[in-house]
Amino acid sequence: MFTRKKPTEYQQAKTLLQRQSLLLRGGLPSAKIWSTLAGEGHRVAQRLEMAAAKTNTSVEDALTALQHPVWRLYAAVLTVAKTSGAPLALACERLAGALQELETIRQKRGVLLAGPKISTTIICSLPIFAIGIGYLMGFDPVRVLTTGFGVLLAAAGLTLLTIGALWIRVLIKRVEQAEIIAGIECELLIIALGGGKPISEAVRLVVDSLDKTETAWCDLKQFTREGEVTKALNTAVLVGTPVSQMLLETAHSQRQEVQAKLAKQAEKLGVKVLLPMSCCVLPAFMLLGVVPVLMSIIGEMF
Repeated sequence: MFTRKKPTEYQQAKTLLQRQSLLLRGGLPSAKIWSTLAGEGHRVAQRLEMAAAKTNTSVEDALTALQHPVWRLYAAVLTVAKTSGAPLALACERLAGALQELETIRQKRGVLLAGPKISTTIICSLPIFAIGIGYLMGFDPVRVLTTGFGVLLAAAGLTLLTIGALWIRVLIKRVEQAEIIAGIECELLIIALGGGKPISEAVRLVVDSLDKTETAWCDLKQFTREGEVTKALNTAVLVGTPVSQMLLETAHSQRQEVQAKLAKQAEKLGVKVLLPMSCCVLPAFMLLGVVPVLMSIIGEMF
């Protein structure tokens, strides 16, 4: 019997954002959004409604309390939109689009990681295959590994194999968990400017919201004199380009750069796993597979 895979935090957030935007576009007042979403059966919305009512706080504070980066970012977007007076539906659509790009990156990375995963699984299984081949050749490697010197071989081989497998798993997980949505600083500033705020007030609002929600994917240094956001604002003023358009191009450029970086990390994984393979897995193959067969052959000869 097949079970449905539980949606990730990113997928849940994207679903909520898309539904929230649709309801707002349909004319539903923003004050009724969360109660409507909770009534439709969205579990996160139900949790937020209960948490906000229990602690007598806003939904934004309840979102921040969920700890996960995507919910903290969700809270920052809602805070900026509410404070600036920007259209909430547009703010939801912008964040939903950013999450869709993140999901696309994850899918591409999954394809790139499939090769190293299969290769490491096969190589880590080599000691077992070697023992099986020994049996097919008419020898008994297991008997060798359970007596005398063979016990030391088995202990050393299994230890090396375990270390190698865990080492490789850590390398793969590190690449898989490299989640980031680039350009969020620009997106939030676009939302703040959409509410009619002057640039200086919009920047202050975004910085305050990011600081309050402690959003993990945002870098406040981008708002300094040498930061990308400040450079985009200065360029827009200098050449007479609409500020929002320049910020949008900057966000797109940052995302392209991050996508290339994450893809490069996934491609490099195939090289990085060679170290644990050569230091741990292959020696384990020799100790568990090759040496016992050789000892068995020598025992048969003498």
